[in-house]
Amino acid sequence: MAGENSPDFSSIAEELPGFLFIDHIAIAVPQGALDEQVAAYAKLGFQEIHRETIGGNDQVREALLQIGGSPNLIQLIEPLSGASPVQKAIDRNGGKGGLNHVGFRVRDIQAAFDDLQGKGFQILDAAPRPGSRGTTVFFMHPKGPPESPFNVLIEVVQEQIRPGYRQLPRGRKRCNLIVKYESDYQPYSRKACLPVTSPAMQARIAPAGRHQLDGQTYRIPSWAP
Repeated sequence: MAGENSPDFSSIAEELPGFLFIDHIAIAVPQGALDEQVAAYAKLGFQEIHRETIGGNDQVREALLQIGGSPNLIQLIEPLSGASPVQKAIDRNGGKGGLNHVGFRVRDIQAAFDDLQGKGFQILDAAPRPGSRGTTVFFMHPKGPPESPFNVLIEVVQEQIRPGYRQLPRGRKRCNLIVKYESDYQPYSRKACLPVTSPAMQARIAPAGRHQLDGQTYRIPSWAP
């Protein structure tokens, strides 16, 4: 869990597409090389915080690595088969791994999707879809925008919304309770809306300053009017 000095991104302007920060840098590794790559990064001080096998069209095994308290992760991705887009990228690179894509974090992925599509960017997914670690994601084509291609695959990522909690809608100014929490995978503070329905619950939570629920520690900075 992060400490009290975790960076707070809540003050970032809500301008669309609403990129907050770099969520991760994805690096492709050849089949069978994931474990040795994790070990190599460990020598640099990186810690593995998550591992997952992803099927569907992705067909990869991933390991998420973190350095210090940074919210910017390294994602190592190993193809599971020759049909994986990651394997095809490795083949185009002469059988070597390397940079695969850059992931950017947003609060509202549907708003980001609609905005980027409306601006003429090529989106590889028909709609935002489930990603790893409970996220919602979509990918942008490296060749967009046509007048000045990025030449880098971009993934847009929204963090998992916890059961029992709801995301504060864009433009919403009022909420029963504003909390900041430390996420399982991202050690930074962000705002979320915690519905509080009774004065008894308010009285129990508010004086404590911190609230533990579902393995998460919630810091309570203020009540909304």
